[in-house]
Amino acid sequence: MNKIKKNISLLIVLTSTISSIVTVNSQTADTISFNTAVDNIKHIDVSTAESTYDQDFYLPAKNIIKNSQSAVRLVSDITGIDSISLQDDNDTKNALLEYFRAETEAFSQMIDVSNYNIKVAEPNDPQDYDSLDAQAKKIYELLVFSSPRSYYLMQDNGTYAYNLFDYDFRSDGTYLTFIEPVYFIDVYDQNNKIDPSKVEAIRPIVEEKQKTLDNEVKYAQLFINYGMTDTEKLAALQYMINLRYSYSYEDFLKPSNEQKNNTAIQLVENKTGMCLAYATLFNYLAMEVGISDTGFVTSKDSNGNDYHTWNLVKAKTPAAGNVPHWYHIDVTWDDTINEGYGRTGMAYFFLSTDKINESHNIFENGRQTVFAPTEEEIQKYTGEPTDTTFDDALWHNSATVMVPYAEKWYFIIHQSDAEHPSVLYRYDPRGTTDSERYTELFTFKEEWMNGNQVLDHSYTGLGLVNGVLYFNCPTSIHSYDLINGKPGKEIKIDLPQGYDIFSSYIAGSTMYYGINLTNNPNNEEIKFGGTYKLADITMADAKLRNNHLVFKLDTYAPENKSENVTVIIKDGSRLLVENRKVNSYIPTLGSDTTGADPQSSWFTFDLEETDADNPPVIYIWGDNQKAFISYFCIDNKIYRHNGNGGADVIDLS
Repeated sequence: MNKIKKNISLLIVLTSTISSIVTVNSQTADTISFNTAVDNIKHIDVSTAESTYDQDFYLPAKNIIKNSQSAVRLVSDITGIDSISLQDDNDTKNALLEYFRAETEAFSQMIDVSNYNIKVAEPNDPQDYDSLDAQAKKIYELLVFSSPRSYYLMQDNGTYAYNLFDYDFRSDGTYLTFIEPVYFIDVYDQNNKIDPSKVEAIRPIVEEKQKTLDNEVKYAQLFINYGMTDTEKLAALQYMINLRYSYSYEDFLKPSNEQKNNTAIQLVENKTGMCLAYATLFNYLAMEVGISDTGFVTSKDSNGNDYHTWNLVKAKTPAAGNVPHWYHIDVTWDDTINEGYGRTGMAYFFLSTDKINESHNIFENGRQTVFAPTEEEIQKYTGEPTDTTFDDALWHNSATVMVPYAEKWYFIIHQSDAEHPSVLYRYDPRGTTDSERYTELFTFKEEWMNGNQVLDHSYTGLGLVNGVLYFNCPTSIHSYDLINGKPGKEIKIDLPQGYDIFSSYIAGSTMYYGINLTNNPNNEEIKFGGTYKLADITMADAKLRNNHLVFKLDTYAPENKSENVTVIIKDGSRLLVENRKVNSYIPTLGSDTTGADPQSSWFTFDLEETDADNPPVIYIWGDNQKAFISYFCIDNKIYRHNGNGGADVIDLS
């Protein structure tokens, strides 16, 4: 793989046998003698030392990905679909999408696709251009929807157009050979030809918008831990999108030709959008983190017009035997429209066709007005049925996002009456019965009020920091220590008079929370309340792949402040030591980013004497011999320092 050099720190291999183990006060971990390790590196100027690292390996996804390596389905309008031979060839689909993206980013007038053998009709099928164009349009639509960096292929309301499809009529069928797209941007001369001078003139504007989208990919990577399962990645992406954006109900009420905010780029820029914007952004991010098969589903109104769009994905999950299956995900309907920081549902996540159609087939006064594709129509597209494993999952009713940790998921079911308090659940996807899958960890009473009225749902969030789950109640932060199996101390928050906490979310070591009036007769919207520092350093799950150990550290995000960190890895008889300044500051628009370096959060080590069966031991030190962690997680197994230079596995069951 390509190796690059960067002035970050020096990885030092100490081959001497480890002999000095100490315990650092009663609250912190045992560790290798800090002074002994530091003495070995004092003579090295780490500020100028060079470290060679594998960028492709230590990042969860490539920094800026113009050409996804993931497969896509080449038909997005599932209703009335016909078979297209290209569906069976993932390599061809990958190459076609990459090629289409490159051509449209270069503003090619005519795109030659003849090398991709895209059959749009069999010999006995209708050969008139209307019939052929109807099939070619389905392919073009998905290519457009899957290429948000070429944002000018769509109008603000989500519509697109093409000038020409051309075909090759062969004995075995008809093939698409040329596509002439329409660019909704000023690049044409008076004869409707691409004008190179105009392309160069608008290039800075285009690149700035593309940079905005590329930065969103980087931001999404903050929510993806290296080695996450498909399910966990998709849940994290849904959470991230619904965290940052709100549905534009204002645009929904407008006539379609007046609507805006229905493209991925507009959703990112304006922080509000409609269903196609949600679906195309989710699809793009899913491809960027390695989801192999993605697509779109569109329901129709009684006049045959597009009504609503959501996503279809193929993913592996332990609950379904780690065999890839197709599932529906509706990110838009799981957004909770301005209901607070961190508010997102799971009601429409990983559903079968029949289950999602219970809500997506819409009836008014006993008459069906919206028609979602049937399972039969879906199978023409997927070639196999959608999976029903999660149709009745308890977490569809969760008040919070699902938080994954050590092969278990955690969520809160909100209940506000005294007889049925709210419950923090653990979900084991490997269980075969409900009693094996769901465990009540902690019950608690929490009520959000509007005057004297108890609101009928929860405004809490849920997140994980160093093995501890944190969630908000109306006036405080509560926690549950997964390692020790018990709730932590309540943390009171200093709130403005007459305000309560209304929802929260956690990124890195930081809780962000919203506030609203306790008595809110005018239904004022929730506003940003503040942040709370849950830890100086938080460590995400480490992953061990091909003798590479990879993990991520995060600091308190609102502060542009670096933490001096010394990482010590016990690799059998070897000590691997690395000093680095970590700063995972997340700036707001216009903020000073001096010193902030998101890349500094990722660590990678090459191991020689340890592996998955005999794992290394990880120690994280700060200034003044401060141990940041007493346990660590590698590949979904949790280890606690045992005081003898090793670590013991902890079972959370």
